[in-house]
Amino acid sequence: MKWEDMIQYVNTYRPKIHYLLVKWELPENGGVKCNTDGACRGNLGIEAYGFCLRNVEGDLLYAQGENIGHTTNVIAEMRPYKKQLGTAGIIISENWKWNHILY
Repeated sequence: MKWEDMIQYVNTYRPKIHYLLVKWELPENGGVKCNTDGACRGNLGIEAYGFCLRNVEGDLLYAQGENIGHTTNVIAEMRPYKKQLGTAGIIISENWKWNHILY
């Protein structure tokens, strides 16, 4: 490619933007939805996680988050699932049947 052609390309370049709308939706009737996130600064780094449980009206039933220590990004992303499974069982068994949990 010639220098002039590269300049022309850069001057007329328009990036193609692709997007996907992501929208939180209420769980099915009688259900509970659990949203999770985990992250670490670096890979091996300081880890934190969080999750929340919401009912069909979108009301917050329970939320938990914690700074854990040092780990990898894969472990950081998976830890909330382990934590929320135990918590969801405790909360849901008091109010709903197990088959109403949505993940």
